[in-house]
Amino acid sequence: MKLYGNVKSGHAYKVALALTLSQIKYDYQAVDIYVPCQERPPEFRKASRWCEVPCLVKNGESYTQSAAILLMLAREHGVFGGMTQIDKATEWLNWEANRIGMCIPQLLGDLNDGAREWLLERYQTDSSRMSSTLGDQKFLLGEDISIADIAVYGYVSKAEQANLPLQENILQWRERIEALPHFQTADELLS
Repeated sequence: MKLYGNVKSGHAYKVALALTLSQIKYDYQAVDIYVPCQERPPEFRKASRWCEVPCLVKNGESYTQSAAILLMLAREHGVFGGMTQIDKATEWLNWEANRIGMCIPQLLGDLNDGAREWLLERYQTDSSRMSSTLGDQKFLLGEDISIADIAVYGYVSKAEQANLPLQENILQWRERIEALPHFQTADELLS
């Protein structure tokens, strides 16, 4: 397997983290996402349908979009709850993409005051929902880590960079993920 990614991409980080935590061997190639598509490596452009990271090539077949890749890994490799958790995890993958995964990366950039206020309000709502879901359980779907946790962690790991507070049980959830065997940061995996 070969993963194309970039250290600034939380989406690429989710895939690299899932592969690493499940000890699935892969090669990595960094892609400069700040240059136009036509200037990116030809083999990447051929593999990545939309010229975006992450792109995972497995047995000559390309997979794009982090949620789709996480679902494929869970299904085909039986990791993070495998087929038994896929339906429940899919809800979280879609929630993350439209909520936390939208707010945090935007809040890392320069915004006008109105946009920043709107995103902060949305982030506070989202983090409260996540905190409520976690309650006394260890992970989003219960006692075991799933692809839902990895998807959400990809950007929650960047909350402090955006000066965003994390509620106590979200901090504890994040610490449990970071304590997993084989855990690595985005800088360690994608630089």
